[in-house]
Amino acid sequence: MGCEVILSPASDAEFTREYETNLRHGRAFVRVVVEQELLSDMTLVVVRPFDDARITCAVRVVMKLEGGPMCGTALELRFDDEAERARLARFFAGEVLDNPAAHIDEADLPDLDDLAPSATSAAPASEPPEEGDEDADEGDETAEDEDGSRGPQSPIARLRKLGMAERIRLARDGHLEERVMLERLFGKSLWEELLRNPQITVPEVARIAAKGTAPRILLEQIVDNPAWSRQSIVRRALLTNPRVSPDGIQKLLRGTPKPELKLIVHTAAYPALVRASARKLLDP
Repeated sequence: MGCEVILSPASDAEFTREYETNLRHGRAFVRVVVEQELLSDMTLVVVRPFDDARITCAVRVVMKLEGGPMCGTALELRFDDEAERARLARFFAGEVLDNPAAHIDEADLPDLDDLAPSATSAAPASEPPEEGDEDADEGDETAEDEDGSRGPQSPIARLRKLGMAERIRLARDGHLEERVMLERLFGKSLWEELLRNPQITVPEVARIAAKGTAPRILLEQIVDNPAWSRQSIVRRALLTNPRVSPDGIQKLLRGTPKPELKLIVHTAAYPALVRASARKLLDP
């Protein structure tokens, strides 16, 4: 399945309609006529409009319309099991992907390897610390290369060496790459400080909002910030997080468009309380 075709809705409303009408039912329509023969296999790449995250699905070509207003290709999604269908539902619900191919707004949230390609050779032979481990190996001022020589320290190693006060300062004032590395390295110890950074992007907020280990008071802070909670990617991340309070759920659902409420009711990626609350808003 080397050939692929991209489905990239122009807006969140269009993405919602596409999911409700086609994707959740195992079908898709792209406005391009593919070269592949009928019943041949392809890869469909679905792009989420607000953060440009993407998911790949195995599909089969079932119809090609080569003229008229509906010119394009009809595809059948090949769900091998319910896990694939659930994966697509989680993607629609706003799951933030740890995928280096997923581009976010004007700037990517790069993987640590992208930010410091020399980190692998510079790291000690021991296992790397878990995400959020504040007691990470401090290391030396310089890193030893394979030939035994010592060179400049990698960005990741420098961040690991920072004291807590310096981490906090950098979380509040640092640029995108520094914030991404700090969040990946030290996790929950810096979430509150990262949210205080005036340059933090919506996808970064969504990543924190989706964390099942985030304190409720921090999640409520995100819920109560209209600049964040009105963004669909943040709202979906919060609504799929079981730690958001019932009051927070109500606040979020009251600001959710009706078509999205209908989808929430039928999407298993959302907790039962969220789906029940959405149903009540639709049928007062």
